Amino acid sequence: MRVRGLFLSVLMLGCGGDDWHDLSPLRTDCGQEGGPCCDSIACYNGGRCIGPRGSGVCHDPELRQRNECRSEEDCGLSEQCGGAQSCLEDRVCFLCQRESASATRQLGDTCDGNMSCTTGLCLGRVCVAPCRIGAVGDGACRAAGGASFYCGAVQAYYVGTSGPLTTVSVCLRRCADDGTCPSPQMCVQGEDALQNRVIPTCYVPTS
Repeated sequence: MRVRGLFLSVLMLGCGGDDWHDLSPLRTDCGQEGGPCCDSIACYNGGRCIGPRGSGVCHDPELRQRNECRSEEDCGLSEQCGGAQSCLEDRVCFLCQRESASATRQLGDTCDGNMSCTTGLCLGRVCVAPCRIGAVGDGACRAAGGASFYCGAVQAYYVGTSGPLTTVSVCLRRCADDGTCPSPQMCVQGEDALQNRVIPTCYVPTS
């Protein structure tokens, strides 16, 4: 699934984690640093698929922001992992930041910006939360939002940039049909290239 843009939030300094690699990749034939991209688009470790479609190569970020994170566990007790930014190397990343006191939208709700989400992250007009790919991430998403949530990989770019898409993993809502998604979200087939699965997922359609 591709997300066409991200919403900017205010940069807040914190203490990011230092474990950037996905611990147990489910696919070993693709997605790794220097190897082919999974399904021609996706890479592990928050990487980017660089090169022509069908022959692109995965590149892990060489530089990280000081307060960068990949899940809530990377941040301090008074912080959350969110606030998608255009980080070093013109890529999408998440940062440890303070929670917004005015946020009212919950995980899975439709949103207009990061500051409206209690998760601190509005991606594709849906409140999501960063997570680690795999069973641990799936469990964290269920704990945060309920049994219908899972940790899925999506490809995103930051508004105003033209660089390769970044693969990020976030909590998404599984659905059965349009009626199980909050309006104006719709139920579509979400293709998760890194975990080799297709899951019906709620998302806001783009024009």
